[in-house]
Amino acid sequence: MSEPESEISEEAVVEGLALAGIDALPEDEQEAELAQIGTLIFERAFTKFIAEVDGSEQGALEAFLALYIDADDFVERFSAQYPAFVTILDEEMRAYRTTLEQVFVAE
Repeated sequence: MSEPESEISEEAVVEGLALAGIDALPEDEQEAELAQIGTLIFERAFTKFIAEVDGSEQGALEAFLALYIDADDFVERFSAQYPAFVTILDEEMRAYRTTLEQVFVAE
């Protein structure tokens, strides 16, 4: 199964960093800030995904998590196994960017 590609372009990410002012931070602080933001977005998407999983899929999801939760490539495996999660994650990234635009861009 091929991994779905995110609709968020690298250019959009760079614009988002500029909107949040992250691009002006020292590199190590940029990485820490991005990691924190990424974790929050991932957790929000994961929570939404879990809420949508029906009872018949619950066992398979729990087995998958038990096998791979500590894997270095967990996100890649999870995204490939559950394409619906990628859609939710993409929506959460877009929502974050929209929020940045609303907060930082004067109309």
